[in-house]
Amino acid sequence: MTGYLKFFRAFRRSLVVLFVMISDLASIVAGFFLSGFLADILRWSDGTHWLESSDVLVTLIVLFGMQVSLGSYRSFRNVSPSKQNRIALRSYLYGFLMICGITFVIRHEIYLEPRFMLFILFLPALYLVIRGFVWSVITHIHPSGLGALRTLVVGEGAMLKRIVPWLERIPGYDLVDVIPSGLTGRETRTGLEGIDLEKLIVSEQIDLLLLSPSSMNGSKDYLEHLCRTQRIHVRIIPPEIDVLFTHTTIDDLMGIPLVLPANDSFPRGRILFKRLVDLAGATVLTVLLSPLLLVVAIATKLETPGPVLFRQRRNLSGSDRAFDIYKFRSMTVEADRDKTILRNESTGALFKVREDPRVTKLGRFIRRYSIDELPQLINIFRGEMSLVGPRPLPVEDFALISEEDSIHSLYRHRSAMKPGLTGLWQISGRSDLGFREMVLLDVYYIENHTHLFDLEIMLRTIPAVLFARGAY
Repeated sequence: MTGYLKFFRAFRRSLVVLFVMISDLASIVAGFFLSGFLADILRWSDGTHWLESSDVLVTLIVLFGMQVSLGSYRSFRNVSPSKQNRIALRSYLYGFLMICGITFVIRHEIYLEPRFMLFILFLPALYLVIRGFVWSVITHIHPSGLGALRTLVVGEGAMLKRIVPWLERIPGYDLVDVIPSGLTGRETRTGLEGIDLEKLIVSEQIDLLLLSPSSMNGSKDYLEHLCRTQRIHVRIIPPEIDVLFTHTTIDDLMGIPLVLPANDSFPRGRILFKRLVDLAGATVLTVLLSPLLLVVAIATKLETPGPVLFRQRRNLSGSDRAFDIYKFRSMTVEADRDKTILRNESTGALFKVREDPRVTKLGRFIRRYSIDELPQLINIFRGEMSLVGPRPLPVEDFALISEEDSIHSLYRHRSAMKPGLTGLWQISGRSDLGFREMVLLDVYYIENHTHLFDLEIMLRTIPAVLFARGAY
């Protein structure tokens, strides 16, 4: 019965997000109606009905796509209304600029049609009114548990001081209990000792358990048992949270939680749909980028002797199935031999050197803008990679991992999904982040995976590539 209740609550949480998405679409449609109606009254229109214009479809796609790309729907339950409004403001600003750019390219003129200008003025106000109503409804029904994760917190004072006030004001979480992991009465309790978590989780129907690292105290196996038997999420607030706050584009105020354990299986329907998207996306990219691929191949061949493509054995955890990844060669042919004399400037299984002498002039350019990664479209067609997923690493580089870098060996859970051409790490700083931060981002992605999350990452990859953030 508990499993059915958890499923039903998860289904209701999905309905809440769907409700928010519909309300945003309603804001856009209402803005078109209002702006068109007012333009007709003021005789500012050119006589054509706004519904007959293709501008409506373009505007809907662009503005809704911007909301998705900035994580509005993924983070809806996890941020305050003011944060949601800032996300919407950015999405509409960027969307309006993009619409003007598209129409300028197509029509060779700046788009200042009166109805569109009125639409720009009305939409933010309509959004605030409709979203405000939606938020008040969700807040009002929050005590009933609709859309909320029943949450239990176990931790020390610093963690409780930061997390608990936030949980109490966000409708996405129903804070059931807070258990300090220090002194309780006259007894000293270390970690999870003395807490009958399983009994508490069953009796209170807990969905989410938040822990500080100190409260674990070697209880990883026990926590994994709870995850699997009680079907709950366990998240450990890691010490790297401050680094990730600086770099990551995730808008969850809880930072990037270390989830224990990562999902190890996904519904077949989701896997099949992701594969179809991969094939369609790889086909479109291959066609659109074929001139660039040809130019880079010729330039690589002319600059230095050696093959055009570089092939390397990679996988996700050092122990799962390895495959040959393809890249444009960006280094000299002696690169592997010279690697032993270089000092690694990253951590864990990431081998990075900012001023790597092995990189060619052309290689420095194509690495900066991630053009060297494009031959991995071959891996996508072969079913070895996906458009979005964790980053595969050279098999031999996993020997660089020391015990303290393993994050309790959870980096092995990265293999729960196919490796990706792009991913959360790539849009959140790439080489500016270390191995531990990369693992946290990958586990967060796996635990929170949706197709909208994939779309968000793909859209955010475009500015990350153009501005070469964290690339060298």
